[in-house]
Amino acid sequence: MAQHLHAQPQKTIRRGLTVTACKWFKNGEPIGEGFTYSAGSKITDLLEAGAVYTFELTTSTHGTLYSTDKVIDVQKNVLRVYPNPVPQGNKLTIEGTTQNVPVEVYSLNGVCVSRTIAAGSVTELILAVPAGVYVVRTNNEEVKVIIQ
Repeated sequence: MAQHLHAQPQKTIRRGLTVTACKWFKNGEPIGEGFTYSAGSKITDLLEAGAVYTFELTTSTHGTLYSTDKVIDVQKNVLRVYPNPVPQGNKLTIEGTTQNVPVEVYSLNGVCVSRTIAAGSVTELILAVPAGVYVVRTNNEEVKVIIQ
C-alpha cells in the first residue's frame, strides 16, 4: 500500500485549539497541503527513505505550530527463494517481490530462462529448465537457486 503521513485527523484538537491549515515539507521544501500527505496513489509509491518530513499547523488562536522531524526509514524487502535446492519441475516460491515488478531467472552464463511480472509480495514459478544453478533477480536483488 502507498505510504501516507497524517498530521491530525480532526480540525479541532485538545483544549479548543482549532486548526485551520496544514502544510507538509520534505527536507525543508514544501510538498503539499491538507491533513494527510501521500507518496502517491499506487501501491508501489513510497515515501523517500532518509528524507526528513515535517508539517506545520496553522491555528485560529495560537498561530503556527511545528512538528518534530520524522525521518523515513524504509526497510528493503528481503528476497527469499525456497525450497533451495528445488527438484526439477517443482514449485519455487519467491518472497519479497513487489507487485508489477519483473521477476527474472538467469542461467549462470547470463541467459534469461524465465520472466514474469510479480502479482504481489510472493511469486511462485515452476521452471522448465535443466538441473543447475540459476539466479533469481527482482527489485535490484538477486538470489542463487539450485535446480536438481
